Amino acid sequence: MMADSCAVCHGTDGRSTGGIDSLADMSARELIEEMNEMIADPHEGRLMGIVAKGFSFQEIQSLGQYFQKLGEGKKTKDRKEKSDD
Repeated sequence: MMADSCAVCHGTDGRSTGGIDSLADMSARELIEEMNEMIADPHEGRLMGIVAKGFSFQEIQSLGQYFQKLGEGKKTKDRKEKSDD
């Protein structure tokens, strides 16, 4: 799956445990905009500019939708756990 390559830096299921942004916390629109910005203006030596160029427009849209759904699932789970307390 395309998202597997994201897990190396952004964490399993897009939830980073380090200093790198969690993708599951982004909306599809945010992720798509970020990826397109990295493609248009890859900062020298910045890995994501190179990585982003490897995805087609359709793949970037699919990744955005996938990570948004993961984030929505986490929010629903968190609300349920709070209501159970």
